[in-house]
Amino acid sequence: DRKEVMTLQEFSTFFDKHMQETVNDLLANYYKISDVLKTIEEGVLKTYTKRAPQMREYYYYWERRIYNALVKMILRALITLKTYLKRPKHK
Repeated sequence: DRKEVMTLQEFSTFFDKHMQETVNDLLANYYKISDVLKTIEEGVLKTYTKRAPQMREYYYYWERRIYNALVKMILRALITLKTYLKRPKHK
């Protein structure tokens, strides 16, 4: 663990790297979810379009779950950033 406070440049570099890694992980997982949904459609309806009208509600459900998860993640990140940026109180 670090005992010293990061400089602004170090923090910016750390934050940018972490953000890029997180975005890359999220994109990879998003594409996996899309493939799984297509596979489910193929198994149930014998189509592979991700546009089947019979699956509309199912796709909507998962789109909302993904959206809500992203919103939660962003809010947690903002709260964490706010905590990091708070200046310590002087005695």
